[in-house]
Amino acid sequence: MLRFNKAIEELLNTFHDHGHEAFVVGGCVRDTLLSRSTQDIDISTSASMNDVKEIFKDQVISDSGIEYQSITLNFSDQVFQVTSYRQDVEYTFHRFPKTKKVISYQEDVWRRDFTMNGLFWNPQKGLVDLVNGLDAIEKKQIKTIDDPLVRFEEDALRILRAVRFACELDFDIEENTYHAMFEKSMLIKSLSRERITQEMIRAFKGIAFKKHLKTIRLLFSTEFEFDYYYEDFNLLPTTHPLISFLLTFKSKTIPFSDTLSYFSFSKKEKELLLLMNENAFHCPTTDKTHIKRMLQRCSLDAFGGICQLHQSIGNINESTFQEIMQQVQSIHLNEEPYTLAHLKIKGDECVRRKMELTQISSFLKSCLEDVIESPQLNTFEYLSDKLDEWLKK
Repeated sequence: MLRFNKAIEELLNTFHDHGHEAFVVGGCVRDTLLSRSTQDIDISTSASMNDVKEIFKDQVISDSGIEYQSITLNFSDQVFQVTSYRQDVEYTFHRFPKTKKVISYQEDVWRRDFTMNGLFWNPQKGLVDLVNGLDAIEKKQIKTIDDPLVRFEEDALRILRAVRFACELDFDIEENTYHAMFEKSMLIKSLSRERITQEMIRAFKGIAFKKHLKTIRLLFSTEFEFDYYYEDFNLLPTTHPLISFLLTFKSKTIPFSDTLSYFSFSKKEKELLLLMNENAFHCPTTDKTHIKRMLQRCSLDAFGGICQLHQSIGNINESTFQEIMQQVQSIHLNEEPYTLAHLKIKGDECVRRKMELTQISSFLKSCLEDVIESPQLNTFEYLSDKLDEWLKK
């Protein structure tokens, strides 16, 4: 017998006790059947938004979605998205629907994207399957509710969601749904860069990402004219999704910075991606001096990403990767210098001792070269003597 946690059952029973019908629906039902944990808990109800506000007046977190008949609640320390039965009609820009309230879950189900997400459950009726969602879950199959060409025309994000779900769940995409994705793939360009990026990053984190890599690449090569540099690569469970992005979308002919313009990343993420791309042909070694010179040019996060990238493309094996990480740990534990900030002498000492301003930068860089090679030389005494020698020149 399908069971949900106490908070879900109590919430549904609260609706029932106030004379309203309510179901947990969509991904939460699907994931429970698959024995997967889930964070998104959607409730569909016959109650109006005013009814929901009245019943749960002290538990409403947000009503920003009320235009779409949706309210967010905090009930028994869990967050729920509660939506009145509705139909999505008159889609604009292949994404944004107008909504109208309907009176039954039998009508509501037809607005949902895939059959596996069209399952309803409550304590009174148990599991309700009007769209053969159970069959799709048993077959491990992504299949749209109703005509896939119509569903993708309505909302182009469903194309990328199909791929993302396939990667996350290790499902296959049903044949008609698959062909419709490519027939309507031009609509992906109507989506915001933010939504495209969000779906792709979630896909990269999926357990079956490599299995569906070809599909992802075909979708983007068709509409964005991407070609792909890395023909094959290996991924570990710990591989950062930004590395998966670079491995997936780095082009043979298009500058990587131009490829990034089709997506939306933070400034820090862009810098990390560009650094990893620039160092794709500079393989880290286990030599401490070499590691410190690389750490001069990039952050510790970027260096770790560069190492993971080279591990993925086969330039570094697991034992070498671990040895490099041990060397990095040793560098930091022993406080071995590799940037100007680590020097025991600073520019103000050079000024105090009347070094010409044009010489200071060259002097400090020379000091850094010494201490990177021989960290024991990073003392004020040694560097002060070196300063005296430079002043005598």
